[in-house]
Amino acid sequence: MRLAQILVVSLILSTPAGAAEPSSGKDTPPQTEKSPPAVMETAISESANLPASTRPTAPVPRDALMPVYRPPLRGAPRNRVGGGTRGAAQPPLIQALAPRHVAHTTSPHPTLYWYSSGSGEVVFELSRLGELGEERIHRHRQPARQGIQSISLRELGVKLEPEVLYVWRVWLDSAGEEGGYDSTSSALIKRVAVADSLARALELASPRERPLVYARHGIWYEALQQVSQRVQQDPSDTLARRQRIRLLEQMGAGGIIASELQRLKGEVAGG
Repeated sequence: MRLAQILVVSLILSTPAGAAEPSSGKDTPPQTEKSPPAVMETAISESANLPASTRPTAPVPRDALMPVYRPPLRGAPRNRVGGGTRGAAQPPLIQALAPRHVAHTTSPHPTLYWYSSGSGEVVFELSRLGELGEERIHRHRQPARQGIQSISLRELGVKLEPEVLYVWRVWLDSAGEEGGYDSTSSALIKRVAVADSLARALELASPRERPLVYARHGIWYEALQQVSQRVQQDPSDTLARRQRIRLLEQMGAGGIIASELQRLKGEVAGG
């Protein structure tokens, strides 16, 4: 809503309303007539209710399109483990790309992301957390590569139940190789209902605004998925790449992928 207001006000204030009478035979620049406050407020209100595709467009400051993640609940359990290893010296590492608290999704089949600094084989595991401990739901193996990777629960045929707490883990397994290693990382996830305020905000949002809406409402997994899919579809999409970097910075992605974030920043600045 605030973004729509800024855009409409900018357009109204920059539109010439008419021309002044010449005073000395020379051409004089047209004067701009100020819009009455009531007219301006009506225009802002009407524009905010328009579909995203039909709203007036104008240049938007870069920082205005950067996501700000607001955790859904302070004091929630913290359970992300990143970079745990045993085995060879200086082994490749892996890190789940999620905050340290219980992060939310609105999807029964979200896509989950992690970062790996090396190759080998990735083992993915999803478990339900209950009073009696963990109950494993699914395990999957796939080739590993360096960089950001993902797995779709939809493609695995796995569904998250509402308001159930899950833990997902990824680890790099190369025990069969000489000097083998075992690096693991985990994160918490819970599926929540779509709040009315979130649904309304998504209806008004353009594709590049949707990650901001999800982040602002504390829906981490969809915010990351939205920008990551855009990066995958168009690696030259500088805005999407900047948005993903900003999200990862707010996740607290230091240590294991701090150097990777610096590299990504350099690529975006150079592009």
